[in-house]
Formats: sequence, structure tokens, C-alpha cells
Amino acid sequence: MKTGNFLLWGLLIILLAVAGFFIYREFLAPEPEPTPTEIVDSNQLSDTNGIENVSAEGVVVPKREVILGFSQPGRISEVLVDEGQTVETGDPLIVLDQASLEAALRQAEAALQTARVNRQAAGTRLEQVRNTAHQAEAAVRVSAWEDDLPDEIEQPNWYFTRTEEISSTRVEVEAARRTVEIEQEDLEMVLERTSSADLLAAERRLSDAQAAFLIADQILERAQDSGDEDLEEQAQKTYDAALSELEAAQDSHDRALDTQGAERVLEARAQVAIAQERYDTAVDRLNELLTGDESLDIRLASDELDRAAAAEAEAESAVDTARTSLDESTLKAPFSGVIARLDAEPGQSVSPGVEVVTLADFDNWVIKTTDLVENDVAMLSVGMPVVVTLDAFPGREFQGTLEQIALWSEDNRGSVTYEAVVNFTPGNVPVRWGMTAFVEIEVSE
Repeated sequence: MKTGNFLLWGLLIILLAVAGFFIYREFLAPEPEPTPTEIVDSNQLSDTNGIENVSAEGVVVPKREVILGFSQPGRISEVLVDEGQTVETGDPLIVLDQASLEAALRQAEAALQTARVNRQAAGTRLEQVRNTAHQAEAAVRVSAWEDDLPDEIEQPNWYFTRTEEISSTRVEVEAARRTVEIEQEDLEMVLERTSSADLLAAERRLSDAQAAFLIADQILERAQDSGDEDLEEQAQKTYDAALSELEAAQDSHDRALDTQGAERVLEARAQVAIAQERYDTAVDRLNELLTGDESLDIRLASDELDRAAAAEAEAESAVDTARTSLDESTLKAPFSGVIARLDAEPGQSVSPGVEVVTLADFDNWVIKTTDLVENDVAMLSVGMPVVVTLDAFPGREFQGTLEQIALWSEDNRGSVTYEAVVNFTPGNVPVRWGMTAFVEIEVSE
């Protein structure tokens, strides 16, 4: 047999063996018996005594700390403390240059004093005006019965009360005001639509000529009174020239009035004049009725008092602001503690919000955790007992209490963590800010 045939038969035998094994495993081999699954009671997940601990790492920090800075810009004039110094609540720490702030306060106080005087004067004027108005009102009440009314009005003077008359007159004032606006708009439309350029030019010339003539007439009268012939001669020449221009302007105006467009302009001007006179008369009538406490003088004096009172209030606010700025130029301790860090020196310029002092209360300490994961947080609640150990003091244990659990999470190297605050008392052990701590929190099932 040739070598090639031998190899072919060998390959065929191997393929048949593989196919037979596959058929046996899939169709002929017996089913294996399933291994029974052990059912575990969930209550057995905890240890036998029902207690398990949650562990976390943290850092020791003062229970109270604050970073202080100024609320206004300035230059430091004094630094009254050193790092490590103990201070009490309200102690001054750093002072800004106060020269400009003191000057601003003095200026604001002077303005307030002036505003108070003005307000008092306005109040006095109001009382004087009120007394005068009341005296005038008495005379008006008596003479009102004697006023003659047009024959077209049938009711006697006393028929309507003064309040009713004032209300009706105010309605008339407002109606007259609107009529003035309407007639003025109509006049402007007439001037735009008609060929009134000649009339307008003639009116301007006549107006100028009238003004010049009135002045020349007064000059001539004064020159005649002076008795100086030379002055009188020159004044007469000025008068004659002005009179000549006035007559020429009047003739030009008369010729311009002969056009149809000029007639429309004159009618519109007359309507404006009538409307304006109606409004002015209504206002005068209203002012006659406004006597006593309703008089215009009292209203003006009352408005003046209101403005003076508002100015006084504004000046008081300015004083408060200046006094606050001066007070805030001295940085003070908000509570008793130790100056943990100081970043200020005399002559240094500071901006609002720049940190210059860190104050801490080293009598009370807490631990803030750094790696408390979300699975453990779900088992914790405030008030649970905690055992604290510190790297700096091996073999020592401190008792603590879980005081606070953050409501928001943080991302710590891809893990969701929550900061928890543990309150503990180290006693006489000299703990320091930033020491590494470990906490064991007992969780009761």
C-alpha cells in the first residue's frame, strides 16, 4: 500500500471517532443528577450575635473652624494677632486703614444733619400753609352764597357740596386737557397737508418784528426820559426802523392770509386757542375750589415734606452704610479659638473675600470620613456608637458618636462615598488637625 493511501485511511478513522463521541454525548449519555441548592435564611447573613461593624478611614479636624476675609478692599494697617494665639469672641484680629472710611462717615453724618433740618423746616412750612389755608377757607365759605351764577343754572349755590364741585371740575380739567391734545394734533395735520409755507414764514417774520418793535419802543421811552438829545435821536432811528419792519411784516402777513390754505390754518389755530383757554379756565376754577386741606398750597407743601422725609431716610441709610463699612474694616473673631493660620501683614492690600485668617476651636474635635461607601451608609443612622483609633497613637481607642451623615455623595476614585462626621473626645491626648483616623461603627440588626 502506498504511503498516501495510508494517511488518508488514518484521517478517516479519526473523523469517525470524533463524530461517534459527539453523538454519544448529545443523544445516548445519561442525564447528570442536579446538585440541590441550599436555601439560606436572610436572617442568617449577619453574625451570631446580630452585630456587624462598618469601617471607614477619616481625618481629624476641629469641630468649629472658619476662614476669615474682609468684605471690602483696603490696605492693612495693623495685624493684632499671631499664629497659635488664643482669642476670645469679638477680639479684633486685623485692621484696615480707616482714614477714608472715617471721612466718609463724617460726610454722611453731616448730610444727615442737613436732611433733618430740611425735613423739620418743611414740616414747619406745611403747618404755616395749613393755617393760612384754613383762614382763607372761612372767607370762601361765607362768600360762596353770594356768588352770582349764570341764568342758565337753576340750582342755588348751596345745592352741590364743595366735594362734588371739585370732582366735577376735575373731570372737566381732564376733558379739556385731552381736547387740547386733539386740537394740537389737528393743527399739525393741517400744516402738513396745506401749502402754508408762505403763511408760516410771514408769521415768523411778524413775530420777530413785534418783539423788535416792543424793545425799540421801551428804549425810545427811556431815552426821552433821560433828556439827552443824542440818545433820543439814536433811539428814534431804532424805533423808526422797527416800526417800518413791523408794518412790512404785517402787510406780508395780511397777503398770506388771503389763501385758502391759510384759512384752514387760522381755523385750526383758533381751535387750539379755545381748547387751551378752556383748559386754563378749568384749572383756575379747580384751584378756586381747592381750599383748606385740599388747597394746592397745602398739597405742594405736603409733597415738599414727603421729599424731605425721603431725603432724610436716604441720608440715614448712607450713615448706616458708612458706619458698617468702618466697623467691617476691623476683622473680629466670631468665636473663641486659636489662630491656626495667618496670611496678612501691615501694608498689604487685600480684596473682598481673600482669605487672611483661619480660626479654629481646638477644644472640640470631630472626624470626617473619606471612604465611607454607599453600601455601608445605607446601614447607618445618626447616634450610633463609634470606636475611634488614630495612627499617631497606636493601641489607644476613643469612644465617639455618629453625629452627621452627608445628604450628597462624592466620587472617590470611582467609588460613591458619603462624608460622615463622628464626634469624639480625645481627652488629654494631643491630637492635631489632619491626623489619620479609623472608625468602627456598630450596626445593630
